[in-house]
This record gives sequence, C-alpha cells and structure tokens, in this order.
Amino acid sequence: MYYEFISVIKRNRVKIIVKQIDNGKKFFWSIIPFWGMDKETITRLLHEGIPEED
Repeated sequence: MYYEFISVIKRNRVKIIVKQIDNGKKFFWSIIPFWGMDKETITRLLHEGIPEED
C-alpha cells in the first residue's frame, strides 16, 4: 500500500510517497517535485520567479 502526502514549501509543491508492505511498518519511498512547464520553451520548471528576490 502507498500513501501520498502533498506539501507546499513557499511556492513549490512536492509529493512524499510512503510505502507499507502487508501490515508492516510504513517507510519513506520517494519525494517527487511538482514540475511546471515553460510555455515558450516547453521545458520543465521547478522554481518560478527570480530566486535572488524570493
């Protein structure tokens, strides 16, 4: 079984995945950033804005 948690840190979203096998302990499985898309260049963006000013 997998559990998914979503967190927002400043303006960035991340998913935390926790896994549980049968009735055993739950353990950290993965962290997945939320990627945005730059519509002009069609590339993935993790951060938006100007980092020096954020």
